[in-house]
Amino acid sequence: MSWLPAQIQAVLLLALATWTFQRVHGVAVCGSSFTAESDLSIADAGNVRALAYIDDGNGTNLLVAGGEDTIMRVWTLSPLSTTPREYKGHHETIWALEWISELDVLASGCGDGTIHLWPTSVLTVSQPCTGVADCCDGSGLGCRGEHVLGWRLTDLTKRRQIHSLEWVSNGDGTGTLVSGWGDGGVRTWTYDGSAWAFGLDLQPDEYDQKDRTYDMVWMSGQSVLATASEDWPFPRLWSSLNDTGQFDYLTKQPGEGVCPGSWEHCDAVLAIDADATGTMLASGSRDNTIILWDAATKAKYAQLTSHTDYVTSLVWLHSDDKIASGSADSTIQIWDATVTSDTSSSDATLTGHSGSVNAMVWIPEHALLASADSDGNVKLWTCS
Repeated sequence: MSWLPAQIQAVLLLALATWTFQRVHGVAVCGSSFTAESDLSIADAGNVRALAYIDDGNGTNLLVAGGEDTIMRVWTLSPLSTTPREYKGHHETIWALEWISELDVLASGCGDGTIHLWPTSVLTVSQPCTGVADCCDGSGLGCRGEHVLGWRLTDLTKRRQIHSLEWVSNGDGTGTLVSGWGDGGVRTWTYDGSAWAFGLDLQPDEYDQKDRTYDMVWMSGQSVLATASEDWPFPRLWSSLNDTGQFDYLTKQPGEGVCPGSWEHCDAVLAIDADATGTMLASGSRDNTIILWDAATKAKYAQLTSHTDYVTSLVWLHSDDKIASGSADSTIQIWDATVTSDTSSSDATLTGHSGSVNAMVWIPEHALLASADSDGNVKLWTCS
């Protein structure tokens, strides 16, 4: 296949990887038709900022949401319960949720500068003290204790918001939890199998990223961490989680700074996600577009335009060759992830949200897409 152009090779490899993923995992494959399945909207919840899907491998399937009202809500998906359980303990907006399957815990990152670690066993039962603002369940949840990682344990001298989380596994029950902060920091926490410890800030002050790190994803195929910051039109690729400043821009090609241009976004990148192989990256920007990249070659192979406002969330449908993009225009667009043309149009437009679509998560076992918006709406979409 070496005789083919690099972009065509990338698309063929992506198609092969997608087929392999479907065969190995036995997950549902969906087309371009999505139907609103359930409305889990929450009265007076305000802006929902994060979603996570939990599958513990033992029949527990949960959808988790967090946002500006500081309450984490958990729905049982199988069978579906439209009434969520509520968990309190954070004191500001919940910006990030990350399911760590090998540890059987959910990490939640908050504007109060803390990360809470919630065992699945806790999330399947109602919290005993749901009416108390600072609520504990006896294991430290919602309190200062062994299940809370806080800014006071880092290099910070004052509290900062946590905006994004990503778990990077070593494959043996140990790993690194990476956190993106409101000061532009990219800070690590290591887990050695028995205890958590603060690692380091990958982004020290001498580097030029000064605004919040909105999103991040581990790209296993390249062993790099991709991050998106509010003050840069370039995603960054971090080659080391053990040394500071080991990053490169995904692209910096001739024509930089000329917008609209053929090599970059024209405004800040707000959302990113990777394909199942960890070699392809999608980035969504304030310029209303999505760019699909080959992380190895740093080549752009398509720029997708259809949204009329900021692209605020992205999710790669790993059981299929599709990407879903959520926007401040209140729509979700479904895209063919194998396209190589900047003139490609979306396969479908999902309407029904009333605010900015801030978070999405793909639930492959049920062929469901979950989405949440700034008006407190959480929706489930089924595809066929």
